[in-house]
Amino acid sequence: MTSTTAEATAKKNPKTVEVTFNTITISMPKGEHTGAEIKQFAIDQRIDIKPDFVLAVKHGHRFENVADADIVKVHANLEFSAVAGDDNS
Repeated sequence: MTSTTAEATAKKNPKTVEVTFNTITISMPKGEHTGAEIKQFAIDQRIDIKPDFVLAVKHGHRFENVADADIVKVHANLEFSAVAGDDNS
């Protein structure tokens, strides 16, 4: 997905919400998005990740991995994390 695609999606769904991505607050369109789209929204807002990073979303007290094709229902105050696939920290 290119930044133009992310921008087009944002224009289709103008309702945005704030989420936390690697401890930084960003705005994203509310609704259902793939893991790949979520990473692209973060990249478009200058979050220092790459499209091949491993994405996770926080549920309760733990993070669950999100594959590029997985759908996440984005709503306010979600927490995301993305790290390089070889980061074992």
